Amino acid sequence: LLDLSSKSRALSKPEAESLINSAEELTLSLKKQLVSAGFRSPTINSLLSRAEFNLKQAEESFKAAQYPSAFGQASIAAAAAKTGLNQLAQRENLLREIQNWKERYDGLAKAAQEPEILELLARAEKALAKTADQANKDPNSDKTIQTLKEAKLLVLESEEQLSDWLARVEEVAKNKRSNQPLIDRVLPNEQKEKEIKKQAVEELKRGN
Repeated sequence: LLDLSSKSRALSKPEAESLINSAEELTLSLKKQLVSAGFRSPTINSLLSRAEFNLKQAEESFKAAQYPSAFGQASIAAAAAKTGLNQLAQRENLLREIQNWKERYDGLAKAAQEPEILELLARAEKALAKTADQANKDPNSDKTIQTLKEAKLLVLESEEQLSDWLARVEEVAKNKRSNQPLIDRVLPNEQKEKEIKKQAVEELKRGN
């Protein structure tokens, strides 16, 4: 403690001024990014308020030539602003991940026909929407992470079931192709292929 006290007394005006400038830049950056994102988070707003308060205290101490105090207050302001910026970055990363999984969901929704798969996808859509809502409130909460995990598992399960369904459709279609006249097998027709796939799907549905 005596050593820290000695270092504190030795802090110079340039050191305090440099850290105040850094804290000011970080605080301004956090404020701008919050406005730009249109994001209101009680946690991050609290960090911004703390950074602004301690920055003001640092500036007042600096004007009074209390450089160790100014340095300490600026340190607290910089730390609060950095934490807020990190949490904003985590939110952006989370929203990008949600968007990636939403795109996978969209691809599945276009291809799926099976009621079981559609039911899974409906649950996945709700989970993704819930995660996006929570990410805008508290992106770092355990609840948000857990909801995203559930959504990802539902999408993955849907992908697996769709892959299995398409494989079954292809197997039935393959058998139907083998029963086609030789000319149709040698010179496949796009319209005919669509009809075969449609028949395969209908046959599977009747079988279920």
